Amino acid sequence: MEILERPPADPGSPTSRVVALLAALVLGGVLIIVQNAGPVEQVFAPGPTPEEVSEQAASAVAPPTPAEPFTLSARFAVQAQNAHPIIAGDPDATMTTLDAWALTPADRVRAAVVAGELQGEDRALERLRSLQETFAEGTPLRADVDDLLTVYTEGPDALPESAAERIAAHHGFFGEVALTHGLDDSDPRRAPLVTGGARLFALLSVIGLGLLVVGVLGFAAFITAIVLVSLRKVKSGLDPVEPGGSVFLEAYALFSGGFLLLMLALKPLSKVVQDETWMTVIQVCAQWMLLASPLWPLIRGMGWHRYTQAIGWHRGKGVFREIGAGIAGYLAGLPLLALGIGITLGLVAVVTVFRAAAGLGEPPPPENALFDLAASNNPAILLLFFALATIWAPLCEESIFRGALYRHLRGRAGIVVSAIASAFIFGLSHAYGPILVFPVVMLGVTFALMREWRGSLIAPMTAHALHNATVSIMAYSVLRMIS
Repeated sequence: MEILERPPADPGSPTSRVVALLAALVLGGVLIIVQNAGPVEQVFAPGPTPEEVSEQAASAVAPPTPAEPFTLSARFAVQAQNAHPIIAGDPDATMTTLDAWALTPADRVRAAVVAGELQGEDRALERLRSLQETFAEGTPLRADVDDLLTVYTEGPDALPESAAERIAAHHGFFGEVALTHGLDDSDPRRAPLVTGGARLFALLSVIGLGLLVVGVLGFAAFITAIVLVSLRKVKSGLDPVEPGGSVFLEAYALFSGGFLLLMLALKPLSKVVQDETWMTVIQVCAQWMLLASPLWPLIRGMGWHRYTQAIGWHRGKGVFREIGAGIAGYLAGLPLLALGIGITLGLVAVVTVFRAAAGLGEPPPPENALFDLAASNNPAILLLFFALATIWAPLCEESIFRGALYRHLRGRAGIVVSAIASAFIFGLSHAYGPILVFPVVMLGVTFALMREWRGSLIAPMTAHALHNATVSIMAYSVLRMIS
């Protein structure tokens, strides 16, 4: 009888194993806590009190951020109001959603402008008069509300030029929409603000059709994969390491510690570098230094050939064949991604009911810093963002979470346990929070199964890059058309 032996343990002594485990638990745990603290706090945070609203109304008015959910949704609603009803939606339902996402007094003023577009100027006047009673005399927002009431009762020309400039400066797109109220939608001053519904409809139709086709292919690939696995036609390409080593667990701990260190260093730096563009460039570029963390086993004395075979930096059965496997594997994992999205939507519904029962109000809209990057008008930032999503993430994250962490876990546990554990650590290391994390977790499971199937990291890296590139291009296209 042939006796199959597993490869020898990775480098590491009993002492280093204890140190690596403690470092991974502490540093990885702290990273997960830091990344998820804000989203968890949002679930239980009550809405602003009247005193907080009053303080915000009395402060300087910050212009709307292009990629924040309220601004994006409001712009989409205004530009799509004359589009197909499937795209435009019901105005009352749209305003209900926008009201839930209007978290600041300034956003409530802007929601009144949107109501004037979708529901008529009477609804705008109703909202503005209610806000007028809320804001104290002499505050910036009270002056804006007074001027907007003039716009909707006497017309934009009734405003002094200085007041019109202040409205535009304070409220950006919303101010421009209000200041062109009453003009024909074909007027050159108004057309760019309120039209574009046909283009949006066409773009979203193409995206929807593409997702439908890809979804059908993904379901077929998923069923095919299940059949092949059940028939034992798919074999593992990963040789689980003999338990005992620690060097790849050390690499994961080093990555977690490095990420925390960057976060700590960038926070005070943001107070020194006042330019937001330069701070974004520094932050994105700094993340590239984390690519050194997967190289830790080499520093610990591991040979290059043994290292590349262990972490998955090899050609597998051929580069192009592995790339094809990555595409096929990604399609087969789409049903898992859909399951993750379904779990997240269910949890969002549960949180909404909980907050309503607890008197906390509607949950705040989801935030994603990557949307801010995608909405940038700076070509350099856009290029850095795309490189981060399609090169850095596949290289660094796959090397750490599938190359190092998953392989280390497979020396101690089976495929299912290792895939799920590494996927949850991967997902929670992002800043999506425990409610929105499940699509990322399901992607992590898919990537881990591809690592098990192929042995090489080329396939999961390909799938990771394909997913991020697709999402980035779709987000950029929609954001660019809206803004």
